Amino acid sequence: YTVVYKATKIIAVSSLNITSNLNNINVTCKSQETGMTESDGPLLSCCTDRHLPRITGNWKENGEIIITGKINKRFKNCTEYKVNISKSLCQPEKSGTVVTYTCELQTGYGAKSSKNISVMYLWAASVTISSSTNSSVSEGYSFNLKCESDMRNYESVSWKIQSGNNIKTVDCDMCIKNSSSTATSELKVDHVTKDWNGTYICTFSYEHLESSANMTIEVVSLPLKQNILRDPIEATIQCGVSQVLKCCINANTMEDYNVTFVVQQQIQKTGEKKEDNAFCYVCNYTEKQCKADTKLTAYCNFTNRLGQKVYSESIKLNLIDGNSISCSGSLGIGKEGDTLIRGCNGSKSTDGLTRGNRTYECSNKQWKIKKDACLSVPISNLLTSAEVTCIPDPTANLPNYLAKLKDQTAKELNTSSPANVGAIVTVLDMVSSIPAYAEELTIQNFLSTVDFVVANSTTKTWESLNKEQTPQSSLLLNSVEKFTSNLRPVNNTIPSVSTNTLHLQGVVVTGSNITDYFKKFQSTKHLTVNVLIDKTEIQTLNQSSTIVSVMYSELGRILPGNKSEYVNGLLITTTISSQTSQDFNINMTFAKNILSLKMPRCVFWNFSLEHGAGWDTRGCTPTEEEDVVICSCNHLTSFSILMSPGESSQTIFEDYITYTGLAISILSLATCIIIESLVWKYVTNNTTSYMRHVCILNIATSLLIADIWFIVSASINDQGQQMSRGICFMATFFIHLFYLCVFFWMLSLGLILFYRLVFILHNTSKTAQKAMVFCLGYGCPFVIAVITIAVTLPRNIYTRKDVCWLNWNDSKALLAFVIPALIIVAMNLFITAVVIIKILRPTIGDRSNRQERNSLFQIGKSVAILTPLLGLTWGFGIATIIKNSHRIFHILFTLLNAFQGLFILVFGTLWDKKIQEALLKRNSMSKWSSQQTKVRTL
Repeated sequence: YTVVYKATKIIAVSSLNITSNLNNINVTCKSQETGMTESDGPLLSCCTDRHLPRITGNWKENGEIIITGKINKRFKNCTEYKVNISKSLCQPEKSGTVVTYTCELQTGYGAKSSKNISVMYLWAASVTISSSTNSSVSEGYSFNLKCESDMRNYESVSWKIQSGNNIKTVDCDMCIKNSSSTATSELKVDHVTKDWNGTYICTFSYEHLESSANMTIEVVSLPLKQNILRDPIEATIQCGVSQVLKCCINANTMEDYNVTFVVQQQIQKTGEKKEDNAFCYVCNYTEKQCKADTKLTAYCNFTNRLGQKVYSESIKLNLIDGNSISCSGSLGIGKEGDTLIRGCNGSKSTDGLTRGNRTYECSNKQWKIKKDACLSVPISNLLTSAEVTCIPDPTANLPNYLAKLKDQTAKELNTSSPANVGAIVTVLDMVSSIPAYAEELTIQNFLSTVDFVVANSTTKTWESLNKEQTPQSSLLLNSVEKFTSNLRPVNNTIPSVSTNTLHLQGVVVTGSNITDYFKKFQSTKHLTVNVLIDKTEIQTLNQSSTIVSVMYSELGRILPGNKSEYVNGLLITTTISSQTSQDFNINMTFAKNILSLKMPRCVFWNFSLEHGAGWDTRGCTPTEEEDVVICSCNHLTSFSILMSPGESSQTIFEDYITYTGLAISILSLATCIIIESLVWKYVTNNTTSYMRHVCILNIATSLLIADIWFIVSASINDQGQQMSRGICFMATFFIHLFYLCVFFWMLSLGLILFYRLVFILHNTSKTAQKAMVFCLGYGCPFVIAVITIAVTLPRNIYTRKDVCWLNWNDSKALLAFVIPALIIVAMNLFITAVVIIKILRPTIGDRSNRQERNSLFQIGKSVAILTPLLGLTWGFGIATIIKNSHRIFHILFTLLNAFQGLFILVFGTLWDKKIQEALLKRNSMSKWSSQQTKVRTL
């Protein structure tokens, strides 16, 4: 039998669990100068969760860089691994690299398990900061800070200023220039204020860590040039009599300045006194070199403890003798008609100094105020604050500033003066360049300020302000354009904001589902304008670009313009935050304000015209439909429509003369050319006669072509075809060219006459003479015309705005026609005088035959009559471009210019006896030929 013995043993099988002392860790490598030592490497360990016999451990590395180590020790159920790090292994360009260390444990029974530990190696960049100046700088001066890192793969750079416990971020795009290629960031401050005082912290941010450096800059007080108030600003002084000169600054500084007055480069003694809230520095100046009508210049010089200086604006002193004094008193002295300019010294308050001045004129032995340009104290303070827009965080400060500006404007403009209005416009222009977040309240405050300025100011105020070098209404419009283009969207939206006379709407370009930009605007008087930009244009813009439109119902009326045309619709501004292509099409539909006005023109406000801003039509085409005008333009800015009551009876009369005269002129010139061709072989039997008729034929041809192009240009102007600018340029070029050809062929005619009468013993071949006159007649005009268009067309100042003819106001291109024409007229008049003398007093060697003398006589008649006529015509033409010239000049110029072709036919062709004989001879021969034909037939 079989005996079976069984034995059992229970074996417990469980997972091999491993734990590590570290999981995902970062190891920061030190700077290149110090490197890292072996002891700086991390100690990694992993253990099983219980004791197992005969356990062994192994470590592996895996990553873009390999930083190995060694097994430190094994004990019981654990193993340790010490990573060895050296400077050569931890490299800046490899910062952020992850190395995975795998710990593998195996038991004596063959069971295995592993655990990964990730170690990210980071390079701590070495950042240094340096200054272009010492650690101290004066207000109003500039300084640069340069921050450099030894690692280039940074994500961003930030600048902060710490002053005590206050830390503010420098948010000034114009101040900071970063270079990724050299890992540098430069902070440049052009006009330092106290806001820039503190410790500068420059921080380079990398993917996983930041590196910083810092430097302290002390800003030392020094008054800004515009904040030094002078009194007087311009005055008359008497020789040997003391004149008080004064410079004042705000008393809100503890700095002890060294102040001197300089008169004609001579330093004068200065005293100091406190006046209300101001420190005033006074000099009692006496001029001892007594030369009447001498003009002196003085200024004050402030020096602080750094030795840095600021000079005030100049004080003008006019020296007179005592016998000439007509006006005197506390204001000063002066003779009749003198001007005195004093500071606003009676307008100081506890809130600040008052900027501005008052101008007086000596009239009837009394000083009479001529202009009061003193600012109110609140407006003066706002202007002072705005002039230091270069502060560390202008965007953050802007909302509070605009709120204050709106409140003060509402208060001060109830008793507005041109000075206050002009100062507020200047403030708006300054702050409009600061990027602003598109928050409704911020936009509301800005637009409300513009609203107050426009609505509460009289027409007389704006007439005064628009006389300045840059019209203030233009500056105001430009400030709104800049403000809207600098708006930063909030939550990808631009809010719709309205005031009494303005309305702002806009969108942010986001996503791929782009639609047309279409906005409707309506004023409180129910006048409308619609703006449409096709989606194909919007698709060319960058993502997150903004499109903003602003409607103005009143601003258009204060912009300077032509008195014969009126802004007959709303004014609309459309701006885009990103750069656009050269052509960006926009369509606007304007409702007419006054329906009786005619001749609509689509215009935009051009800020860059050479002689000041103004309305311009370039790039815009109008389409009139009953009560609206549709404007299609290929660019963006501020648009409106100009319309006029229609052509006056005088203008219609001039047009009638022009077109009637041109018709007669063209028929006359065509007749002239036909007659010349019919009688050519009869009248060109000698060289002189031949050259005369060559000149007459080319004069007629040139004038005929010029007249045809004149009709083309007139049709463009009459129909308002603004899209035909290319045709307008072409018409202007050919009119200029062929009118010049008429004059140069007249010169050729005169020179031939001069040559035949003066150089009687010298004969030149017909071919040589033809070559010379053709070069003169066509070559010289072509060179002048080409140079004119090449110089002026790139700057868009080749033609006038309203007609297709050479520009006068912007480029003086008309001189390229007037000067050659007048020189030729003068030369031909001289030649005529010489010819008359020669005919009356013939020389002994004069051996010209009878035919030759007859030809010369005919040339002389043509030159003597046509030259004054042409010269007189364009003499009246020059008179028409003079401002406010009499209407008679316009009529005479139109009359003479239109009938030039008739003059050439009569005085250049029909008055020639040889041509008359040739025509009669040709007519008689044709009759004889027809009679012979009849005889043969019979």
